[in-house]
Amino acid sequence: MLNRHARLIVAAGTLTAVFGIGIGLAPVPENQTALADAGGSWSAVRSVLEQNCLSCHGGDKRESELSFADSASFAQGGSRGDAIDHDHPDASRLLQVISYSDPNLAMPPRGKLSDADHAVLAEWVRAGAPWPEGDVGQLADPKKHPQHKAGMDFDSDWWSYQPLAAVDVPQVSHGEWGTHPVDAFVFDQLQEQGLEPAPSATAEQLLRRARFDLTGLPPDIEEIRAFEDAYEADPDAAWEALIERLLASPEYGEHWARFWLDQVRYAQTNGYERDSTKPNIWRYRDWVIRAFNEDMSYDEFLMQQLAGDELLQVERDRYVDDSPLLATGFYRLGVWDDEPADPVQARADELADIVDTTGQVVLGMTMGCARCHDHKADPISQKDYYAFTAFFSNITSYGNNNGNTRTAESVQLVADATPEGHITRAEADDRIRALRSLVEQKASDIGWEAAESEVLVADARSGGSEWRYKFGEFPQDAHLQAFDDSDWQVGKGGFGTRGTPSAVIGTEWSGKRITLRQDFLLTSIPQGLVLSVHHDEDARVFINGKMVADLPGYSTSYGSIQLDNDAMNALVVGSNTIAIMCEQTNGGQYIDAGLRSGWLDTAEALVLRVESESKSNQADAAVQEAGALVREIREIERMPVAEPYEALVVQEKGREAEPQHVLMR
Repeated sequence: MLNRHARLIVAAGTLTAVFGIGIGLAPVPENQTALADAGGSWSAVRSVLEQNCLSCHGGDKRESELSFADSASFAQGGSRGDAIDHDHPDASRLLQVISYSDPNLAMPPRGKLSDADHAVLAEWVRAGAPWPEGDVGQLADPKKHPQHKAGMDFDSDWWSYQPLAAVDVPQVSHGEWGTHPVDAFVFDQLQEQGLEPAPSATAEQLLRRARFDLTGLPPDIEEIRAFEDAYEADPDAAWEALIERLLASPEYGEHWARFWLDQVRYAQTNGYERDSTKPNIWRYRDWVIRAFNEDMSYDEFLMQQLAGDELLQVERDRYVDDSPLLATGFYRLGVWDDEPADPVQARADELADIVDTTGQVVLGMTMGCARCHDHKADPISQKDYYAFTAFFSNITSYGNNNGNTRTAESVQLVADATPEGHITRAEADDRIRALRSLVEQKASDIGWEAAESEVLVADARSGGSEWRYKFGEFPQDAHLQAFDDSDWQVGKGGFGTRGTPSAVIGTEWSGKRITLRQDFLLTSIPQGLVLSVHHDEDARVFINGKMVADLPGYSTSYGSIQLDNDAMNALVVGSNTIAIMCEQTNGGQYIDAGLRSGWLDTAEALVLRVESESKSNQADAAVQEAGALVREIREIERMPVAEPYEALVVQEKGREAEPQHVLMR
């Protein structure tokens, strides 16, 4: 059982953890029949075993814990049980696997035995699988037999497991090619192959190579000319400045992050029949880009991805925000079955995907083979594989929440340190609330008289007015004042079906979409403009082509909206046009609107009135002071806000991980 910081341990450099697994083995009865009595030949049995079995089941190598090296080892059977069933020889596991009846457990793996070899082993098993007396129960020495060398000596044979060692730099007589050790090795190999080196690269060629290598982008003509001039004056300084500039550019991280993201399968969807995407996984992508651009050390880069959540628990003071948690998006990049037929198998596959990817990308080793058996090419046993799996078994599984695929426990991340130039939502709301209170105090000192109100467009509650309307798809440009609606139908507002709450039906409407248009005259521009509206459902309102209200969802009664200065600026002296587009999807159905001049008795309306009247040249000092407060409100509203956000991350399921077992296929 692992403690809660198991992934932090493996992230810090631990590869394997060794733990036991108990397998019950039945004792093998003593031989009751000699092979010779059955007419068989031990030499033939030995030949078949040595040629086909000892390479994987002999000497130091014992796949599935089964060994043919000697009688005592063979009698112990393997991890799947006894090889021989002495009570029912024909049901023996050895005969089952060499028969190839189960493609998932067919031996030998390189191909089925010949009929003759199969008959030799079948005869031996039916005789009780005796070992000859006089050979002291041992086959030819498996360590010396050429057919069954126990794998590779990784300590001495395989290059990637050798420690780094200093090598002598070749002595190069060519002066230009002897200034750097890398050049010396290249030149030495060129000479060995009888090749002449290419001429030195030009300034433009060097620039293009550096550009493509570090940013993936070509230089433009101005950059080429500038670098050529600098290179001609001082090649070394120009080259150094170029490299430093490219490494410091944001394009560097954007380019090189792609190589890491490709390795960890960033672009992969969830797969299976719905093949859904991974919402907000782009936050992990941006974290990788920042890591490159901030020159994060490689060990920290790995630590945050493998155990960022645990780092925040044990080393919180090291980090100014929750960004290490974003790094654990690494675990969410694999495939995921949102409706598995076998949840236990699906969980095992999910962990296997993490283990295999971590092994390949971080360790440079193909660990996946060891999920089913000891690895044949890398020094990893099946026990090692599941010991490694144990480090990840305590993370929350990818899950489904309200049909929106994300982490099972969606985490709201709020940065402790607000980015420069940003403001938190709470700070913004508090400052705007305080400024509005000051505006109200100033407005009370001003003593404005109630503005005169004039109905410009009557809504259905006061008898309604005539609208030109069209059912069906919204006509292109129908919101513009110059649009030709002369062939449209004319009807009285409001439009909808009877029974909709608070509806006053003037014209029946039961389709999906409706577009309304109406003209109104102004002899002067009013100080304020109020929209009365009742909509069911989504509605957009335009004045002279300018959208002045976007109303999603539905309402159950009429409401009033103080339109802002953008709407006021859309008005003209003379003819004006109000247009409405409404779309109904479900439930009730209704749309009606009216316009009047004047101001509502609300805090927001007061702010808008101050904003409008403070722009006048005739505004007195009190109005201008209130206007300054409103301008401060607008500045705060324009500031970028550090909002809470969701991301695909990892959390632990509990303080202790569940026991991890070696899984036999």
